[in-house]
Amino acid sequence: MPYQRTAEVLNELAGLGISPATLQRTVRVAATRLEAPVNAIRRALIAAPVAHADETGRRVPFDNNQVERDLRMPRLKQKVSGCFRSDTGGDAFAIIRPCLSTRRKQSDDLFNSLVLTFQGQPPVPQGVAE
Repeated sequence: MPYQRTAEVLNELAGLGISPATLQRTVRVAATRLEAPVNAIRRALIAAPVAHADETGRRVPFDNNQVERDLRMPRLKQKVSGCFRSDTGGDAFAIIRPCLSTRRKQSDDLFNSLVLTFQGQPPVPQGVAE
């Protein structure tokens, strides 16, 4: 959803008078603070004996496995909007989305995870060393 429309919805639903620029800054702050957990996730995946990805080089028919479900949101975002309006927005999405997805898979409270992130203490997923 565009920042302008998001600001309008927040105002209509919650009475929050927030500007689109504030929303953009919030996304940038979240992305910056979540870089360390994303890098920890990346290192853990590289070190894992099995990364749950199709490495055969063959085309596996669609079966809605976990990897395909994880790729669906970025692909849908690309399909609907065509692209990100800036590299910064795309980079932020690529950092924030996997963090939230991992937290959800571990049954963690996403709202609390975001609160901790904005308090400067972004949570690191279980089983991932910083």
